[in-house]
Amino acid sequence: MVVIPPITTTHLQNLQSLNGLYICEKTLSGMEKCLKNLTTLRELGLCGQLYTHQEHLEKWIFNSKDLECLKLTATRKFNLVTTAAIPQWDFSGLTHLYKLHLSGFMSKMFDIECFPTNLTELSLTGSLLMEDPMEKLEKF
Repeated sequence: MVVIPPITTTHLQNLQSLNGLYICEKTLSGMEKCLKNLTTLRELGLCGQLYTHQEHLEKWIFNSKDLECLKLTATRKFNLVTTAAIPQWDFSGLTHLYKLHLSGFMSKMFDIECFPTNLTELSLTGSLLMEDPMEKLEKF
């Protein structure tokens, strides 16, 4: 069952933690109206078709300047591996982010410059990376 969040967020203005939102075609329009006003989030967990909706998600995520923990879990649409991909975003602008959990296919490892400087916890799950991520991460 897919639950679409309420369109008004006046009673959620101080929400700091939001986890488990599933992103798909059915929920996208309702969430867009709701999430754009949640600028005080410190912890955000999203799952679903992230790559397909990366433009909308990028606006929501990078609008939350106080974000400290971000969990992204990409899931497949049918059997398409690319829809289960983690978008190649530049997280360096999220200066308060210290935890980043990425679960899903990655076409390549992020460049070190794409991570915030105060990142202390990084988790890569199911990335299917062909290159060794430690070559870049050891420079971090």
